[in-house]
Amino acid sequence: PDPVPVVKPLTKEQIEKKRIKEEKARDAREAEERETAEREIVQAKEAKRAVIQESVQAGIQAKRQAETDMQDAVSQLRTEKNARLREERYAREMACAWPYKMRLHAAALEGDVAAARRFLAADTD
Repeated sequence: PDPVPVVKPLTKEQIEKKRIKEEKARDAREAEERETAEREIVQAKEAKRAVIQESVQAGIQAKRQAETDMQDAVSQLRTEKNARLREERYAREMACAWPYKMRLHAAALEGDVAAARRFLAADTD
């Protein structure tokens, strides 16, 4: 049979050293757990901040897009209105211009006999 090892009782000094060693190990574990928990909290806050920042950026981009769309629509309306006004102004000018009111006279003054005869034939109809 194997001899049973004899365990000597620990001295007060050894007990104290063991207790201090265990306390240091426990303190180190607790400090590591606190640091891990703090890191997780910081990461969670950063993730939340990133989500909020992304949401804000999306909102800003949507607002800019809406403003651009509005400006494009206003510009299109303005372009259409200016074209209509230009056409109306041209029609008024042509209505007042005598070569267009009296095409027969204008053709005769220019010496365009064929056009004068055509306008004369149209007037007699």
